[in-house]
Amino acid sequence: MIGEMNFNPASSGGVWVGAISALVAVFLTSAFNAWQQRTQRRHDARFKELDRASGLRKEVYLNAASDTARAMAALGSLPTAELTVLTEASVNLAASLAKVQVVGEGNTSRLAHQLGFEFSLAQLTLLKEVAPIRRLKFDIDNLNDRLRSAEEERARLIAALSRHTETLNQNKAEFNVLKEMAERQYVLVESLLNDRAKLWRQHSDGHADYSENLIERTLSVRLLHMDLMDAVREDLGLEPRSPEIKTEMVNQWEEIRVALHDFADALRPKD
Repeated sequence: MIGEMNFNPASSGGVWVGAISALVAVFLTSAFNAWQQRTQRRHDARFKELDRASGLRKEVYLNAASDTARAMAALGSLPTAELTVLTEASVNLAASLAKVQVVGEGNTSRLAHQLGFEFSLAQLTLLKEVAPIRRLKFDIDNLNDRLRSAEEERARLIAALSRHTETLNQNKAEFNVLKEMAERQYVLVESLLNDRAKLWRQHSDGHADYSENLIERTLSVRLLHMDLMDAVREDLGLEPRSPEIKTEMVNQWEEIRVALHDFADALRPKD
């Protein structure tokens, strides 16, 4: 009886509406939180991926820079170094530039391809110029082997003549034969020494010409390398180098070219 008197449909409906509103609010809050978390995870994952890609790109760029420097140094030492040094440096450079083309932006990728092309042209040009120098060195090495054998034979004949001179009962005919052989061996040694001196002069002239032309032959590669490094700095968000720095580097190359000219003059034998 008392319960029936206290029952109020309006107030009961208000309770239900309030409960439903609370449930909806909880659901919406939960859904919003879940959406916010998913968005944050995607945001974090995206930036993590960007950081990873940026680190990978930076590593690729740094490797390309060091491999380019090593390859250019190998070109400079080509007249005297083993060809395997240049081959290894060229392979490493080609691999590094290929990676730059994969991870780099459009301009960076284009410059990396152009740098590889220009380096290949410079390499073929310098290999053609250095071939006669290397052939001369091969001939000099062979001549040294012949000279070593001739000097050993001359020493043997001189020792035999000395023993004959110390012998009381000297066989004159045998002594004369040994003397004639020793004289011929002496002439052979002198001839080989003169031939080797001529080859060394030709080798020095060739090495001097190669050194003198090195900067000119590799200038396009060096300029492209500068442009590529500028593009790399832009990709990495670094401050670009000022034009004054580029001008200073070009001037330094000119100073090196002059120094190489002086070095080439020093290499050439003086008559």
